[in-house]
Amino acid sequence: MVIDENTVVKLTLILYEVDKKPRTILSTLKSGDSLIIGRGQNVQLWVNDKNISREHCKISCVNGEVFVEDLASRNGTFVNKQRIHGRAQLKGGEQIRLASSSSVIVSLELAQGNQGAIADPPTPPPPGDQILQPGEIINGYRIERRVGEGGMAVVYKATHLGLNRPVAIKTLVSRLIQNPKAIKRFANVAKVASVLTHPNIVQIFDSGRLDKRGIYYIVMEYVEGQNLNALLKEYGKLPLDRSRLVIGRIASALEFANKHNIIHRDINPSNILVGEEDVPKLIGLGLAKCLNDEVTSLTQPGQGMGMVGYIAPEQLLDASKADHRSDVYSLGAVFYRCLCGQTPYDTKNIRDFFSCIHKRIPPPRPHEVNQHIPRTISDMILKALEYNPEKRFQSITEFILALKAAVSPDKYNSQKIAESAMSMLPQKVEVENFEFDALFKPYADVGGDFYDFIELNDKEIGIVIGDVTGHGIEAAIIVGMIKMAVKIFAKQYASTTDALKHANKEVFPDLDQTTFATVFYGIINREKKTLRFSRAGHNPLILYNPNRAKPITTYHPEGKCIGMFAQCELQEMQIQLQPGDCLIQYTDGVTEAMNSEQEEYGMEKLCETIRSSENNIQTILGNIEKSVEEFVGAEKQQDDIAVIGVKVL
Repeated sequence: MVIDENTVVKLTLILYEVDKKPRTILSTLKSGDSLIIGRGQNVQLWVNDKNISREHCKISCVNGEVFVEDLASRNGTFVNKQRIHGRAQLKGGEQIRLASSSSVIVSLELAQGNQGAIADPPTPPPPGDQILQPGEIINGYRIERRVGEGGMAVVYKATHLGLNRPVAIKTLVSRLIQNPKAIKRFANVAKVASVLTHPNIVQIFDSGRLDKRGIYYIVMEYVEGQNLNALLKEYGKLPLDRSRLVIGRIASALEFANKHNIIHRDINPSNILVGEEDVPKLIGLGLAKCLNDEVTSLTQPGQGMGMVGYIAPEQLLDASKADHRSDVYSLGAVFYRCLCGQTPYDTKNIRDFFSCIHKRIPPPRPHEVNQHIPRTISDMILKALEYNPEKRFQSITEFILALKAAVSPDKYNSQKIAESAMSMLPQKVEVENFEFDALFKPYADVGGDFYDFIELNDKEIGIVIGDVTGHGIEAAIIVGMIKMAVKIFAKQYASTTDALKHANKEVFPDLDQTTFATVFYGIINREKKTLRFSRAGHNPLILYNPNRAKPITTYHPEGKCIGMFAQCELQEMQIQLQPGDCLIQYTDGVTEAMNSEQEEYGMEKLCETIRSSENNIQTILGNIEKSVEEFVGAEKQQDDIAVIGVKVL
């Protein structure tokens, strides 16, 4: 489909993931626009899959045509099952698969025209019939019933006729349809949410305007349940465990938004939907502020916005000054409300509330309001509610770590964990006719990378390397769990696939939906000089020997990550080794190291570094370390780095 340069391309991206419901994401592109897909922080469509590179591929509109381009991803981009190199044109209806072994598939649909975008009309239309009636069909959605109304919008439950699934449709209230600023704020919801794909943020599917009736609408995910405010009115307050679940997951959503330079600015119980199994979803992005976007201009200096009782003091005085720490304050206030049954300042009127803020009166201590609240939780809430932003947690990430530490302080003792993690690194092994070496550089004091050498019997030795999502204390704890599980089952099962499958079965129940690991496990038979191995979503194995017909070979047996799915499907591969073979296995801190130009080190450069080295395992690992350091330059290391090498003598 060729698109006129002046029109808008409407993309409907449907993500299919194993054991999960499909997710639909709406995006619009003008000529020159692009949308990056990956698992990194600076993407527009985030995919929680370790097989996907941080910046995997890009969909762009160029001179009226739409293309998908592979961004030198580790495992490739496929269009209709064909791997692409560079970019390929899209004509509508194509299926894009990210990585040959990935469970994530993106179905792409192109629609010509700009009817899906909410535009700021030159002249606001006159009020028409803004009430949608049950049974009415608009743009492929059948209205079922009206489910709620707020100060800005009316919400209906509807059915997407093409997919036969429930959706929620939000329409701008009739009294605001002639208010250009209100229209912009309404459009801001769709604009901001379109770049936030997260399991705890309500997904936006569609948006537009019915010209004849002057109705502005947004179609979004329908959540069966109620908002947190209704839940609190019903129960007064929530138990600690239930509160931690809700606050922890909303914190994860805010962390994701903050990494995309988006501040919510309106976190309160009414903007948190609680669905099945108490899974919370964040809504209310109408006041969201993009630090690198013109949306910020919607808020004028000196204008305060947000809900009284939950708004940060600096935001109360001037919403344009709000930053990530303002969201920290509001989340702390919601946590306070969940546990104490009241807001931090339970005043009788707004004037008294303003007086408390102006006089900087600290709120009552949570553990004194509710004696069942642990002192550690009480203290962290009060830190989040500090009047001075400099004294609060400086990021949502710090808030999350404090929440976990408050629950299990001994478990999250950083010095203890760091010492334990380093002590788990194996000593250098000596095996006749083989040479082993390793490189390990954690990003923080404690990291998420690990490796191990396991003595299985008098003929075989196991080699393991892995990478857990995240860094720091929590990642180190997960490292210990997975490393121990692999070691135990490696000694029980002769197959590398069986060992990893049982390790996954052991740790899966203890990991949350955002934590998983890639693991490589191989068994070297010293007598037969063979290597049998499997990779659970890990990087390809590299074999280097300048005396072979093909000096460098990479191996890609398929396999799912540990902890991502209850069932871990894997393949086992065997290589016949010969003298001079050097086996190099590594974590993505090597290939995805970035320089100041935001370029990745990449697989190609890694292979070039290996090829230019002497056939000596210590030299190869040393050259890899030096090459990565030179490539990164003055940029800070952003991920753990681990490399293991084995040479056949």
